[in-house]
Amino acid sequence: LEVSVNIADLGKALSLSEYKNSAINAITKDTYNSVIAVNDTTKLNKDNAYQIIFNRQEDGCELKVLERGTLCFKKAYYIIYKAPAQDYDKFWSVVEKMIDSFEIKEGS
Repeated sequence: LEVSVNIADLGKALSLSEYKNSAINAITKDTYNSVIAVNDTTKLNKDNAYQIIFNRQEDGCELKVLERGTLCFKKAYYIIYKAPAQDYDKFWSVVEKMIDSFEIKEGS
């Protein structure tokens, strides 16, 4: 089980759709990944966000991975939740509360 918060400095303004498409491209380039669902109507930091859920084969284990991200201040902020597929739902309610509490402060 892993939850990580990531920040990517974009250097220029992108639309959320452009960034989501680049994330999907990066995920699907890896042959160990298979995208299950994409959601364009979710929130992160009370801002519009994208969400991608995919399966990943890693060291003989099937993982289920969620990536939810938004753009703010020319940066991409995204959270990744990764768990063995059979345990993903068991921990989801706790992870969802963590994601919902995420806040971006100006200058961060």
